[in-house]
Amino acid sequence: MPDAYKILGKPRCLPITVDTREQTPLGMPAEYADPQPGALKTGDYALAGDGWTIERKSINDLCSSLVNGRLADQLARMRAERDTLVVLVIDGDKDAFAAWPWASRTKRACCAWAFGELYRLAYEHRVCVDWNPSRRWAAMSVWRWLRTRQKALKKSEK
Repeated sequence: MPDAYKILGKPRCLPITVDTREQTPLGMPAEYADPQPGALKTGDYALAGDGWTIERKSINDLCSSLVNGRLADQLARMRAERDTLVVLVIDGDKDAFAAWPWASRTKRACCAWAFGELYRLAYEHRVCVDWNPSRRWAAMSVWRWLRTRQKALKKSEK
């Protein structure tokens, strides 16, 4: 597999705020990002000084938060704060999501229910679900989303 960052082209060092509640922050090469801890109202990652955030979930956290309803609440809060796309970066793939031990964790959920619930929430809250096969790819996706946001902000300033 090619290096996830090298395929991006010329590096752009982004000032990124990582929410202080993020338990296992994604690692990004210093030439691409300058991550600093900070308090974000919602989400886990943002351009420094910008209120548009990205929510990151591991497979375990995604599944747990679907079962207990916490994900629905998080997405609703994020959506209420802005009239733009909500991004959910997942560091894991659909196979890992499907293989999560649903039956041993809850009697009311199974993998079919979970996929249906995730896509229902994505539709209702205008969420882009960004699946990634590893934490490294998830970090690259967060960087790419924030770089795209930075470009959009610069374009709107003109």
